[in-house]
Amino acid sequence: MPVRIRMILHGPEIGPSALYADPLRAVVFRAISAAHPAPGQLIHDTNGPKPLTIGPLRPAAERNASCAVEIAFLADPPLEAFLEGIGAPGSTVRLRSDAYALAGLETAASASYDDLAAAATLQPTLSLEMRTPTAHHAVGPVRRSVLLPDPALYIGSWLGRWNRFADRPFEDGLLKTVEEYIVISAFQGRTVRVQLQRPRVFIGFVGRVTFTVLSEAPQPRAVSAAIHTLARFAEYAGTGVETMRSMGQTRIVPFEPSTADRRRPDGRETDEGNDPLYR
Repeated sequence: MPVRIRMILHGPEIGPSALYADPLRAVVFRAISAAHPAPGQLIHDTNGPKPLTIGPLRPAAERNASCAVEIAFLADPPLEAFLEGIGAPGSTVRLRSDAYALAGLETAASASYDDLAAAATLQPTLSLEMRTPTAHHAVGPVRRSVLLPDPALYIGSWLGRWNRFADRPFEDGLLKTVEEYIVISAFQGRTVRVQLQRPRVFIGFVGRVTFTVLSEAPQPRAVSAAIHTLARFAEYAGTGVETMRSMGQTRIVPFEPSTADRRRPDGRETDEGNDPLYR
């Protein structure tokens, strides 16, 4: 079952979050390795989507805490191994050359795969906030990154992860429908360069994007329900590449029906519509 665990640490003041991407990944892997006799079966030897994502290290608001990170697990075995291997509160967690005390673990969010599907909406628009740099690898002889939002790449990323870990996979034909009948109706953002792993520099999109299911789609309500289900899953699974190094952190921007028919005092319709990008 997808779960986001917030790991809270107490220790020295942190620097830029990109500096901690690899050290946090190492902490999580060490914890899983300490509790599982064959950690490679859970993570290292897995070709394709990995069963966890790691967010950026951020300053914490709690007393007796200096920073925190959210770690999302898409399956139970790596979650159970991490919780067993990370240690009790007060245990030492080393990041780069600094030592931190584990102040606590808390569940930031959780939902079964059935819960994610049951909560899906039939709204044909889906707005997302990409909180950390998001990119995809292009297929070809030369390694290239695709930076701009693309419905097929984003939803295809979620679909691959869902079908690997969920009990009830989506049909393969969904991606073809996405390619043909889902469009970008708005986006606003920028590209961001971060050095998560020396000497490689990663570039990705940060901002907001809105996808819309065209009315010509076969069974548009079912398609809308599917992409909203997958988007809720993306709040755990992330989007695109390097999601274990804090890239691709994804959140849904809530839809507000009350703004759909917003009008000016003179009675004319506004340009904003119901999209939060234009507010």
